[in-house]
Amino acid sequence: MDDILDPICRELRVNLLVGTGFESITLILQLLRRIQRHRKPAHILYVSDHDRAGKKMPIQVARQVQYWRETLGIDVEVTVEQVALTADQIRQYRLPHDPGEETRVELDALEALHPGVLADLVRHAVEPYRDRTLPGRLADAKREAAGQAASE
Repeated sequence: MDDILDPICRELRVNLLVGTGFESITLILQLLRRIQRHRKPAHILYVSDHDRAGKKMPIQVARQVQYWRETLGIDVEVTVEQVALTADQIRQYRLPHDPGEETRVELDALEALHPGVLADLVRHAVEPYRDRTLPGRLADAKREAAGQAASE
């Protein structure tokens, strides 16, 4: 779903990290080092198919993050949230299961049957973490810097 997720993440100015299968320890460590470098809370919003592996992947990431944060003494907050595809979303949007595999629902089905919903789910999940005051504060800082530069 990169064709959906990449543009929406660019629009929202959030990082998109694409994985295939369960995330490696190396990837988790790289992510934690980056989080520590920036010294800001990080919120991992997880998007995956709804199948045996897809249901376990966000849990695996959360456990790896917790373990390595404690082991390495990283004191920055990190949360993991499953954005899609959840059992509730499958029911709400009446998404079909894969033929022959009743426990699997593809993320593609959401976009195919309900275009734009995945982007809306991501927007909604990102919203609580956005700083709505930032554009105004940046404009104030720009004016202040311009004023200081003009007076010198």
